[in-house]
Amino acid sequence: MSETLPKGWGWPGNSKKAHYFMEGSITAICGRWAYSGKRTDTWHDSPDNCAECKRRRAKLYPTPEGDAS
Repeated sequence: MSETLPKGWGWPGNSKKAHYFMEGSITAICGRWAYSGKRTDTWHDSPDNCAECKRRRAKLYPTPEGDAS
């Protein structure tokens, strides 16, 4: 039985920054990295996060808590 990948920040191999991935997707929202490992949906403003992923995530989840739900 396969589990759906959670949304969150992940560190693809050889990446200098963490990238944001949507639930079930292996491609970062910046479109530059693929990753299917462990993810965390915290630390959204970290300087270690990809700037493009941070911009795109902010458009998807504009609330102060960072989640549209």
